[in-house]
Amino acid sequence: VNKVIETSSDDYLIVGSFRLPDNSYDMYLIRMDAEGDTVWTKKYDRNNRWDVGYDVAEVENGNFIVAGYLDSRPALLKIDMQGDTLFTKTFGAEDPSGFVSISRTSNGNFFVLKPDDYSGVPYVLVYKIDPDGNEIRQDSVGISKTYTAYYTGGGNDLIAIGTDDYLTVGEGKVAGDAMSMWNATMTRKGGILT
Repeated sequence: VNKVIETSSDDYLIVGSFRLPDNSYDMYLIRMDAEGDTVWTKKYDRNNRWDVGYDVAEVENGNFIVAGYLDSRPALLKIDMQGDTLFTKTFGAEDPSGFVSISRTSNGNFFVLKPDDYSGVPYVLVYKIDPDGNEIRQDSVGISKTYTAYYTGGGNDLIAIGTDDYLTVGEGKVAGDAMSMWNATMTRKGGILT
């Protein structure tokens, strides 16, 4: 389990993954009522790959967008109240990391966070998307000569602020320091990315 949210229907949606005998994973969601009884469970599989849900946000009318990893790509999955798929969208080529956090803006769009240090050039991406999963904008921060503000695995989060700003948190390294991990943040405030 990677995330649990309380829905507008006063029940709970849990998102994570289900490990299979061949060591692949299916994205796995559980909907529970207020008493903790299971309403439904769903597995989402794309080609027997590593499929994981990391975060979920409610959209409208009881629909949800799940941020995660499907078919070895960063992905968004939109589902209805019964867990039936409304759309699946993947972003980019095969990648060892997916979207780890999603947050709704005050006007109904979303920010999603994707960390990566696989390529040897660490970076973090924040996509702004509409409720249909279409990309509006993308912010990227990569390696610099003096400071490497990148995120490396668990513990990453993002929160939308108003309609166009956000704050992300995670771990980063000072350039040239192979051992020490530091708190790192990335913000967009008043249209300025820092």
